[in-house]
Amino acid sequence: MAPSKPCTKCGVIKPLTDFHRKRGGLRAICKVCGNAESAARRAKNPGYAAVAAKRWREENPERRRAYAAAYDKENAERVKVWKREWFEANREHVLGWPARNPERSRERFARYRQSHRDERAEQQRVRRALVEGARVGAVDMDALWTGACGLCAGDLDPDLRWPDPLSKSVDHITPISRGGQHEQDNLQWAHLRCNISKGASMPGEVA
Repeated sequence: MAPSKPCTKCGVIKPLTDFHRKRGGLRAICKVCGNAESAARRAKNPGYAAVAAKRWREENPERRRAYAAAYDKENAERVKVWKREWFEANREHVLGWPARNPERSRERFARYRQSHRDERAEQQRVRRALVEGARVGAVDMDALWTGACGLCAGDLDPDLRWPDPLSKSVDHITPISRGGQHEQDNLQWAHLRCNISKGASMPGEVA
């Protein structure tokens, strides 16, 4: 039988998991009663509760992020609906933020570009393929990765970035200009210099 103890407020004997932890052990009242007391205090002193909550968030940033991530994961659909409703209710304020905060907006966009380089590069490849009339399919860039250049078979360093000639680039095995499509089985990773040297050549035409 699982360990249990009575709640000193409601008197019900409950499993130990139904009690919040505190320094030195567990609280005397169960989570349900404790949460009810906290809710009553917040309702009676809304200003104090808001200040206390803000102070806790500032003092516990890592725990706050962990709690938020866990909640978002467990309530994905609810969070999606809430975010959409909030955006619609605050559309003008949100869309006007860059104009009100130009410097912070540029810094935020720069951080986004830095942390989403591969995603942005794939978006650009898709746009180019569509402009040239190619068929575009779902692509898993991670699944394409072998660590070797698809053209010269040399090692690829994932940390090197354009315009380094040995940085990684995506090559269309059959060039789009010669009927190739932007799909998983027509893509491979290659050195930037190898990709440029290949140009619009077909497999077997490259020396």
